Amino acid sequence: MKRFQMPLRWLEDVDGLTVAQILDREGQYRPDSLVAAIYRALQHKQASAGDAALSADERRALRVLEMYAAVDNLGHYAFFYNATAQELRDLLPAISAVGCPDAADNAARALAAIGFAPERPELDDAWLDRTLGSEDGQRDATLERCDSAFYGHCSQLEQAVLAYVRRHLSAFDAFIEAP
Repeated sequence: MKRFQMPLRWLEDVDGLTVAQILDREGQYRPDSLVAAIYRALQHKQASAGDAALSADERRALRVLEMYAAVDNLGHYAFFYNATAQELRDLLPAISAVGCPDAADNAARALAAIGFAPERPELDDAWLDRTLGSEDGQRDATLERCDSAFYGHCSQLEQAVLAYVRRHLSAFDAFIEAP
């Protein structure tokens, strides 16, 4: 006999929680809400203490979560439009470190669609602005396909981020500031 399982709830009351406390709620709350809370904690640490205060593991997770949040809400184009060239250079190594090959492959296709190659230093923020400011139907169609593919592995990426943070928890001292 099948048992009815209640759907997991969204984690709402996150003020004052550390990343470890957020992870402790796994299984009780939706994975996407845990990922959103970790993202918020990392954003808070970055805003209050600066990039230098983030551990390498926190920076990797933050880079992946920036992409996750932007693409989930508005697509790859919006993510690229609001990213710096350095953030894009850091993206694929960060996704690979987190351990989601499907997301890494999809991000690589999206980066290729805009002509961005991490190993080319001349592709800077100004280049990114010019490229994204120009009309390109083929690029836009490829990015739309990448957006659709993203949704197909979104939960896989969420699980990979949670596992990565759990594996490297000692490097995560971010928390969500209580008002």
